Parts: sequence; structure tokens; C-alpha cells
Amino acid sequence: MVRDNPGQALPLLRALSTAVNYRALYPQSHPKVIEGVGAVVGCLHTFLKERGCDSMTVLVIDNELLVDDRPIRSGHLYLGPLIRTMSRLGIERLTLAGGLDLEECHGLIEGLASIGEPGSTQHVILGRVQLNPSEGGTGTGGSARGSQFSEHEIDMAQEGFLRYREDRSGSVGQLDRMLWHFVEGMDQNSRSLLLLGPMKNLDQRLFVHAINVAMLVVAQARSLGITGQSLQTIGLAALLHDIGKLSLPLALLDRDGDLSDVEWEILKMHTVLGAAQLCGLPEAPPLAVLVAYEHHLRWDGKPSYPVSSVPRRPNLASQLTAIADTYDVMVESRGFKGGVHGEVATRVWRDRSETYLDPFLVGNFVLMIAGAEQETEN
Repeated sequence: MVRDNPGQALPLLRALSTAVNYRALYPQSHPKVIEGVGAVVGCLHTFLKERGCDSMTVLVIDNELLVDDRPIRSGHLYLGPLIRTMSRLGIERLTLAGGLDLEECHGLIEGLASIGEPGSTQHVILGRVQLNPSEGGTGTGGSARGSQFSEHEIDMAQEGFLRYREDRSGSVGQLDRMLWHFVEGMDQNSRSLLLLGPMKNLDQRLFVHAINVAMLVVAQARSLGITGQSLQTIGLAALLHDIGKLSLPLALLDRDGDLSDVEWEILKMHTVLGAAQLCGLPEAPPLAVLVAYEHHLRWDGKPSYPVSSVPRRPNLASQLTAIADTYDVMVESRGFKGGVHGEVATRVWRDRSETYLDPFLVGNFVLMIAGAEQETEN
């Protein structure tokens, strides 16, 4: 009986979360979306048959997901985004009944992806909760602090980052403390993602880019249910992802125009340089070495850079960093001519998903950014 093991609901919940993320990234007619919707219907049928009843109810209470009033404590990579999505939409209860068809399921996915208006149907029942206005005010207050770091705080952080170029002794620990000073200024959800806007005018683009990517990766990791020391290690690894560039000629880093073939080959060396340097620093976590080396590797394992003799798929932290890196280069800190907006970034992600980037993680990032923008507007 599933009541003895609520974890049996994981295939269905994973299918639901995946379908929502794919719909956030792709149009309704995309094969991935159609496949995702079909997987939800199929998993529901299997689940109800094994359970011997005609419906399943999922509750979200205090950032925990419960089935049959019992929490599911595994599968956070998939459950985290689903919990966040339902909480953002004010959905406390979701009941799926036998007889759910593809059309109804499409409507459910559209609503959860914030493309359509979520609502109940014959085989889908949504329970909503109204947020206490005073609670909403508290959350907004936390965000305001995050966007008002003093010039002195920013200058000190930049100095610590750039000191790595001359003196690496103790630099990783200092950079870790610097990052978590900024993280502590963030609200616990994603509404503060754009808090580094005032820093865009700083001369040191690499510093701004490193901080932006690290903050975006921390927000992504939180949305996936990652907490504690693992979250801190992932954040530090993202902060250090481009550290090898500090060993390249400054003239190359400041170049706004196209690079020659030789210059491009030199620039690509930053992955190997960064990984090698971090290997020599006792305070650098092994994950930081991996992210520095892997953040330009393709998700599908096909050739990219650095060139590997054996095809490999980058680890989760490297994939999160690659997505944040892409977003920041296109939308946020660089300010190069030709910078693009979020809609164009989404089109680029569609082209690169399933090749360079993990489509599930990209869809989750699109939803996260959309939620942050909605909360900022409110």
C-alpha cells in the first residue's frame, strides 16, 4: 500500500515537475511538452492502480510536500521546483483523479507554468490559500535589504576577488565569506535575483559576473531543495568558475569585439587554468575544481571545451553554473553591445537545451526568473 510508503508517488511527482519545466521552456506543441503531459497521465494511472483507489492528493505545508498526510523526503531535485511553483501560485492542495485526460492535463501544466490560469476541472482539484498581508510585507522587506549593499561593502568584496591574481594564500576562504555576506542579504526565495543591478557600472566585469553567477546558482540550488553545506559549496564553486581568467592577459578580458582564432584558443584555457590552480589550494573544495573545469562542457556529452579524451556529462553544480553564466552574459552584468532581453535568452536556451544545457534545469530557471520578476513588480 502506498500509505505505507508515500515515496511510491515519486514517479508521478517527477513527471509533473518535469512537464511543468518543459512547458516553461518550450511551446505547447513541442514533443517534450507532449511527452511530459503523457507521462503525467500514464504515471497517475499506474499510481492509482497500484494504490487501489481513484485519486491522489498532494499537500504543500511549510515547504514540505505530503502525500497521504506524510512527507516525501527524497527526490528533491524534482520536488523542490514543484513545491516552489505551488507555493508561488497559492496552491496548498492538488488532487488528481482517475480519468484525467491529456487535454485536462495540458491545462494543469499550463497553469502551473504560469502560462494559463490555474483552475479546477472534473479530474483536477486545486485548493488555494490567501496569504496574510502582514506576512507578504515581511517578505518584501527582506528583499529590500538585499538590494542596498553599501559602496564600501562592494569595494571590499571586489578587492578580495581581485587579490587572487597576486596572492592566492587564504583567498578562497575570504571569497567564501564574501559570497555568504551577499547571500545573507538575499531573501530566502528568488525575489532578490536582480539585486546586483547597481553594481553593473563597476569597471571589473569579471568580479560582477562572478558574483551574479554565484547568486543565481545559489537561488537555483535552493529552488531544487539543496540546503546547508551542500548549498554553500555549490555557491563557492560557482563564484570561482571563471577564476582562471585572472591569469589571462587583461587586454584579452577587456575586449568588446570579436576575438581572433588564436585569442579564442587562449581564452578557452581559463577552464584548465582555473581547475589546476584550485587543485593547488587546500581550502578549495573539490567541487570548485570540477565546476571550473566543466562549466563549458555540453550536457549531452558531445565535444566542447576543454577537450576530453572520454565523453563526460558535467555534474549538477557545473550545469547550474552554465545556465547562470549564459543568463548573466546575455542579460545582466556585461552590458556589451548587442545585449539581449529575457525573451531572446529563452529562445537561445531552447536552441541549446538537450545539447549544451539540461532542459529540465533550464525550464526551472525560466520559471524561477519569471517568479522573481512577478514578485518584484508586486
